[in-house]
Amino acid sequence: MISGFYRIRYRCVEGVQQTLDFMRQHSQRRAFIQASRDVTRPPPVNLELRPGATVLVISAHADDETLGCLGLLQAHRALGCAIEWLVLTDGRNATGGRRSPEKTATLRHNEAKLIQNALGWRICHWWGLPCPATNSECLRARLVEFIANINPDLIYAPFAYNHHPEHRLAAKLVAEATPESIPIRWYAIQIPLTPVFTTAVYANAELTRHTEDALRLYQSQHFMRRSFQAVLLLQKLEGLLYNQFAPVTAICELPANRRLALTKALADAAQSAPPHKPNQPAYLWRDYLRLWSQAAHVAEAIEFQAFPRSILT
Repeated sequence: MISGFYRIRYRCVEGVQQTLDFMRQHSQRRAFIQASRDVTRPPPVNLELRPGATVLVISAHADDETLGCLGLLQAHRALGCAIEWLVLTDGRNATGGRRSPEKTATLRHNEAKLIQNALGWRICHWWGLPCPATNSECLRARLVEFIANINPDLIYAPFAYNHHPEHRLAAKLVAEATPESIPIRWYAIQIPLTPVFTTAVYANAELTRHTEDALRLYQSQHFMRRSFQAVLLLQKLEGLLYNQFAPVTAICELPANRRLALTKALADAAQSAPPHKPNQPAYLWRDYLRLWSQAAHVAEAIEFQAFPRSILT
C-alpha cells in the first residue's frame, strides 16, 4: 500500500516536471526564433567529396565525435567516403563514481569498438593515452606520422575553445601536426560554437535520433545523460538560429594560414577563463546567451571575424 502511494506520487511529480520542462523548452524555442532574425545565417556545408575519399575524425575521448559531428560523418559515409577514427585518450577519469578508472578505460575501449561497427566506419585507432593526457614532443611527432600515413582528404577535430583541457590539447596537436593542404573542420563538444565561431552548418532531420542511438552504446557515460540531453536540445534550437528548422551540426573552418595561431589563441583563452557550459536543459537559452557573450569577447581579442551579435545589445 505504501509502495503504491510512493509510485503514484513519483509519477505525479514526474508528470509536473515534464510539463514544466515542455513549457520552458517552448519559451526557449520562441527566444531562438526571435534571435534568428538578428543572426547572419551561414551556408550549409558542402559535402561533395569524391567517392573513396578518406575522412579522419579525431576525438580526445570516445563520445566526442558522437556529440560533435556524427551527422556530418554519416553524411560523408553515405557518399561512399571511408571514415577513420582516432581516439587519443582512454577516458578513465569519467567514472561517474561507480567504478575504478582502469575498468572505465576498458569499458570505453569496448564501447568505441561497438560504435565503429555500428556506424560502419573503417577502423578505430585507439591510442588509449592515460588521463590526464599532457602535451609532449613525442606525442606531436606520433600524430604527424599518423596523419602522414593516413593522408586524409579531410579532418574533423575538437574545437579549441572548450572547458576541457584534453579537448584543447587535441585541438592544438591537430593544428600543429596537420599540413595546411589538408582542410580541418572543428566541431563543438558540449560548448556550442554559437554564431560567433560558426562558419557553416549541416541540417539533418534525423540527427537527434541517430545521436541518441549512438549514445546508448556509451553505457559507461550514462551518468552524463543530462549533459547529453542538453547537447541534443541545443542542436534543435540552434537550427532555429540558422533558419534550418531541423537539428544542426555547427562547425568552424579557420583560414589555413592562421589555423595554428588561432587555435593556440582559442585554447589559451579557454584555459585562462573556461567557457560557460550550457548543460541544464531547462535553462539553455539563458546559459547560451552567456556563452555567446563570452565567445564574442574572445573573438574580438584574437581578431576572429565574428558574425553580427545584435541580439546581445
